[in-house]
Amino acid sequence: MNRPLSTLLLLCLLSSCQSVRKFIKAKPAEFSAFVEHPAEMQRQPTNTAFQYQWRTPDRAAHGQARSVQDLYIAPVTLRYLRPLSTGLTKLNQSLSTQVSPEAPHFANELRHQFALALVNIPYQRYRIVVAPTPHCLTLEMAIVELNPTSPKANAGKLAAKILLGPVGTVGGLAVQSSGNIAVEAKLRLHQSKKLLFQFTDNESDKLTFYSVRDFRPYGHVNVAIQEWAEQFAELTANRPGTAISDASFWTLSPF
Repeated sequence: MNRPLSTLLLLCLLSSCQSVRKFIKAKPAEFSAFVEHPAEMQRQPTNTAFQYQWRTPDRAAHGQARSVQDLYIAPVTLRYLRPLSTGLTKLNQSLSTQVSPEAPHFANELRHQFALALVNIPYQRYRIVVAPTPHCLTLEMAIVELNPTSPKANAGKLAAKILLGPVGTVGGLAVQSSGNIAVEAKLRLHQSKKLLFQFTDNESDKLTFYSVRDFRPYGHVNVAIQEWAEQFAELTANRPGTAISDASFWTLSPF
């Protein structure tokens, strides 16, 4: 069996192992002050879309929300964005003093993709409005971590995969080449400001054999944003409490 094929088979095997999934998937980011009721946030299973969630126990608030048809997506805040992390391995990560210069772009992209997904979902639950209305829901989001992929480190990992096959693939997991993006989101009744639902999630680069995204500093971030948007749109189209499946942590797509 040639090495690229055996490596692809290894990726398939890894995807079926929950313990490996826990190792490869990004760990939850620390809550920022953006999150309300942090002690009440509930950790979700690793195969669900968002790592932490909270839903108000206020039945009256849920009753009010059921009749709302308009949804306003507020500009994404960068007030809680942490500095870039640096280091070659997962054991020597440290913080710099700078934040990602691409943060404003991805704040706009996050807002745009959520609106696009909510409009394009087959069962459109909400009408997206460009400004708050007296009777609407408001979706507030914050990017709290944003770190780029390391193309140089990924070039070395790709060489190891080609030369060593599965051994190189597994060994490369210890090298910190992945970027990540962590988001926090809150949904509230606009008029009363009552908080209905909130979630947090952190996504790192998908496990690949080869992908052009591995050689673009923020290539995987774009995918994470699109998947969050689709997952949130799916959440709105289902009954409250429905578990939404997480996206795969690996891909065979080269693009």
